Amino acid sequence: MVPSPSSAIGPPQRDAAPLARALRDQLTNRGYCTVPDVAPTALIAKIRRVTDEIVAQMTEQEKTERRLQGSLIDTLVHPALSEIIALPAAIEALRAMGFPKPKFFIGFIISK
Repeated sequence: MVPSPSSAIGPPQRDAAPLARALRDQLTNRGYCTVPDVAPTALIAKIRRVTDEIVAQMTEQEKTERRLQGSLIDTLVHPALSEIIALPAAIEALRAMGFPKPKFFIGFIISK
């Protein structure tokens, strides 16, 4: 069964309803979810490079002060991360999970 565009997650041939429910449950219970096949591999590689560079710029004092909770670097300060935050496929996945108007207001890079 091909899902309608409003419920598509991942490749179009996948039935999205059970996956959307499972992802919503994961998001609700864990505070995050991993959505398969949404971000292109090249974008993931770019974001990993950018976040590694950002974390590498932390001073030794910052690393010491934040050793328990991790880096907690504000994503709004780094415009390179906006590409993943505003990824249309990710926004559509959130809509399919039952969030018709997803909003972003804060995010952090947490690295230990």
